[in-house]
Amino acid sequence: MRLIILGGSGFVGQAIANAASQRQIAVISISRGGKPKHASCISKKITWVSADVFQPESWAKYVRKGDVVIDAIGIFFQQSRKGITYKRMHYEAANLSAQIAKDQDASCFIYISAAHSIPIFKDYFVWKQRAEKSIQEIMGNVLIFKPSLLYSQHHQYWMAKGILMAKKVPVLRFFFKKINPMEINEFANSLLTKIS
Repeated sequence: MRLIILGGSGFVGQAIANAASQRQIAVISISRGGKPKHASCISKKITWVSADVFQPESWAKYVRKGDVVIDAIGIFFQQSRKGITYKRMHYEAANLSAQIAKDQDASCFIYISAAHSIPIFKDYFVWKQRAEKSIQEIMGNVLIFKPSLLYSQHHQYWMAKGILMAKKVPVLRFFFKKINPMEINEFANSLLTKIS
């Protein structure tokens, strides 16, 4: 098995790449920036490719028959002036990636979605849900992972720990019942276990 991770230099993508390399799985990470300056995954099993997902001619050649393609592209904040919107990054990128995976005869397409909506990020969830439906129509063999809040010691740590503590208090438990924080490496390993 070989993984092609779109958005592989991001928070979720790096965690999956690192977990895969520890299992001796070859990884090609495709992202605009290529190898991150402070990559958490230093492994010869990871090939870093700098490419724009919206220019498939720059990265489709890396996808081979039988590969597992993972869409780990995601943004929290839109920058409409730069064309970085939930619709473009969560929906349009996923559709394009799924089509390439189908055309290149990849064995599976994995989409990292979201478990629920957060009021101030409502459109984030809306476009993730729309992408789920459309990619299933494009490529039959699709796995969709819907994590809640993902965190690490350096990313959303205190928020996650605060929510986990609040869930232990009966009065507060109701307000946080949908949010189930999960450590990012635990998520990455559970994903790989399910596809191995």
